[in-house]
Amino acid sequence: WKQKGTGRARFGSIRVPIWRGGGITFGPLGNENYSKNLPTKAKRQAIRQALSLNKDSVIVVDQPDFAKAKTAEAAAFFEKIGAERNALFVVTDKNEQIMRATSNLPHVTVVNAQYLNVFNVLNADTIVVTKDSLSVIDSWLGSTAADQPQKGAAK
Repeated sequence: WKQKGTGRARFGSIRVPIWRGGGITFGPLGNENYSKNLPTKAKRQAIRQALSLNKDSVIVVDQPDFAKAKTAEAAAFFEKIGAERNALFVVTDKNEQIMRATSNLPHVTVVNAQYLNVFNVLNADTIVVTKDSLSVIDSWLGSTAADQPQKGAAK
């Protein structure tokens, strides 16, 4: 309505928070951080538990040689070892040949052994681990006894 002559108050804008359909007072600005920090010991324990849950679906192989870096080579490799549906391929380093060979396979996720996480492990129906990456995983996860404080030891 017009500002003068109606007997009503001036309203300024229909976007003010007191109006229905208006803005939100102190609403989100878009730079909020909702991430949670988790202790390293808890992360390691979670990955250990996820791997033990899927221990029947873990396949240990030698480092495959995708010489031509073709998707057909990678598809034949995964079919040969019986990795169907969602496969997690854990390697020591993601080189260009492995990435080119597996990038067009929708059911294969390639992850570096240092960046193994619980989500990928639990989502995978088959976990294909190279022998070289086993040592990396073992050194990062370590033994469960190393994470536990000794009896009588000062904390």
